[in-house]
Amino acid sequence: MLGNVYEWTSDWYGPYVAEGVQIDPQGPASGKDKVVRGGSWNSPPHYMRASDRVFRTPDYRYADVGFR
Repeated sequence: MLGNVYEWTSDWYGPYVAEGVQIDPQGPASGKDKVVRGGSWNSPPHYMRASDRVFRTPDYRYADVGFR
């Protein structure tokens, strides 16, 4: 379900190592920000995609980010 809340992932945010089409790309092993995906009720329509990835600090708390 997309667009309800951004979904936390276990991935650290960072650039992908390889270019082109990837299946289950691996991000960095550590970092300071986590990836959230899927858009929220508060997002413009172009963010409502599973492939959209943005970052938030792990201690970020707001009504538009959560777990599904």
